[in-house]
Amino acid sequence: TVRLRLKQLAAQQGFAGFVENIDAALAGQYAYRLIGQILFYFALSRKQSLKRITLANTDHPPDALRPYWDQVRKYDYEALFEPSELERLVPFPAEAAAITRQLIKELEQYDWSHLRDDVLGSVFEKLIPRSEQLLLGQFYTPNRGADLLVAFAVNPSQPIVLDPGCGSGTFLMRAYDYIRAQTSLSHSDILSNVWGFDISPFATELA
Repeated sequence: TVRLRLKQLAAQQGFAGFVENIDAALAGQYAYRLIGQILFYFALSRKQSLKRITLANTDHPPDALRPYWDQVRKYDYEALFEPSELERLVPFPAEAAAITRQLIKELEQYDWSHLRDDVLGSVFEKLIPRSEQLLLGQFYTPNRGADLLVAFAVNPSQPIVLDPGCGSGTFLMRAYDYIRAQTSLSHSDILSNVWGFDISPFATELA
């Protein structure tokens, strides 16, 4: 039943039949999600008062990190921090736990207070191997290219935007900034006019 469920999850992610090793692909997505959660947690600490992450050598990271993730869910980001079925299906070896603890210790050394959103987005984009980006048709557009296309495509008098392959949200963010600069709409009004979706839940979590 575990094997069948993993195949179903692979199909839902859109890479069943495209990759030779589904187990490795799912493990990679699990790792990407975990790293994303950790990075987001540190990034959110810029704006929210969050507890310092402390993991003991005997802690099992998925279980030990759950209280921290639940703390963030009080604010938002349900899609990123909600419990994942992969946490139950995919084993978490001791070596991975050691690497997770080391990653958290290293990230604590940085000053997160001045980190811009576009820098955070670039970090996430680099986490996805180039081969996997090409496999799923994920192409990340530099801000300058996005700005040029947004200026041609978005009508300030009717600023409604839909990006059907939004990826990590570059076009959505640049469209938001363009509309804000060109109109007097409020933050909530702009958000109600900017929409996006994508086949990759990991990318849309970033968006």
